[in-house]
Amino acid sequence: MSSHNFHRYQIVPIKINYLKNKKGINLSRIDTLYLQNTKPETLKKELEELFNGLKHERILLPSDIIVPEDMIIEFHYKSISGDIDIDTIINNDYNYGLPEKAVAYISFKLLNAIEYLAGKRIVHRSIMCPNILIDKHGNVKLVGFHTAVSLNTKKHWIRKSDNINEYDPDLLKDCLNYLAPEVLKQDLVLQYVQ
Repeated sequence: MSSHNFHRYQIVPIKINYLKNKKGINLSRIDTLYLQNTKPETLKKELEELFNGLKHERILLPSDIIVPEDMIIEFHYKSISGDIDIDTIINNDYNYGLPEKAVAYISFKLLNAIEYLAGKRIVHRSIMCPNILIDKHGNVKLVGFHTAVSLNTKKHWIRKSDNINEYDPDLLKDCLNYLAPEVLKQDLVLQYVQ
């Protein structure tokens, strides 16, 4: 088992772009992060080691990781073949949220991916609409592992803290609506006392 040193990196928010064909169908997704305090070749090697061990039908890992000298790291998700994130589906088609049966279906599929990650002792920590992809056949995929933590090494993949409940302020602004109240309050003892 390799040890990852992602706790030493500083991160600024992720930017998500989709590359589309002429019909407007998503061909690929690019998640862009800006990292500091590391060497590009070290980071690329550690990221490849990290993603190498994960294979699951509900988890979409980057097909390519580009780490140039300026440390604007890009995770390329190719072959998403028209997949679209849940956030876009809701904004375009469901002003009042998804139907209950759709939520149950998506949740069931996501739980399968989460169970797999739990078996690998990995906490995703960023399960939110932009990180859930679904295609026209109803296949659900989980992406966006930029805040994940491995409990085996107690090191964050792309983080600077060893506290599993701590988020960088830059990341928090994108995740705020999805975090549990006890995480926001940073009082994890209180939830068990009550």
